[in-house]
Amino acid sequence: KKPNVWDIYPTYDIFKVNEYGNIIAQLTNNDVYDAEAVISPDGKKILYTSRENGDLDIYIMNIDGTNKKQLTHELGYDGGGFFSPDSKKIVFRAYRPKTDQELATYNYSLKSVSKTCIVVSVPYYA
Repeated sequence: KKPNVWDIYPTYDIFKVNEYGNIIAQLTNNDVYDAEAVISPDGKKILYTSRENGDLDIYIMNIDGTNKKQLTHELGYDGGGFFSPDSKKIVFRAYRPKTDQELATYNYSLKSVSKTCIVVSVPYYA
């Protein structure tokens, strides 16, 4: 195992459940990691991390699981996303192995499809 690389469970999926935890619908059904899901404040979208195309990227879909779209395309981990209060932007973490093992946080505008790096941290070793 390489240093600073964590395990990703290969077969996580995203489900819609009611307030009692009963499954209403399965929204993803892949043999890959689909996890870290959050619902937009307006209740219309789900943001999640997936390995559907072989790398960990940020995806978005409608609340019913339709219209899945990949938002990030760079090698490395993109995940831990959250929506802005108005549901128009997201923020997420990124780890790019091509850099000096930095961890960055990005602000991504869903309307203009633009990404801005807002925080970069240097490597931290315990």
